[in-house]
Amino acid sequence: MPEEKKTQPPPKPKKTPKTAEKYIPLPRNKGTEHAMLDIFEFGTERELMQYLRGSGLKDENPRFAKIVKLFRERGPRRF
Repeated sequence: MPEEKKTQPPPKPKKTPKTAEKYIPLPRNKGTEHAMLDIFEFGTERELMQYLRGSGLKDENPRFAKIVKLFRERGPRRF
């Protein structure tokens, strides 16, 4: 009597944990906070963008756009 081959269903795709979908926050320390305060008070938009890129945020990231928009709205006054 021939043995029946048991077929297995195809493997289900693995779900990524919810924490993997979240963003990686900038390191929070006194140096980071001080640098951001200095840029917001006295810096330029270009300095802010360079700092964010150096911290690991990319231009495509929505947080990058939000921070730059906030800087444009509330950044240093230029006369």
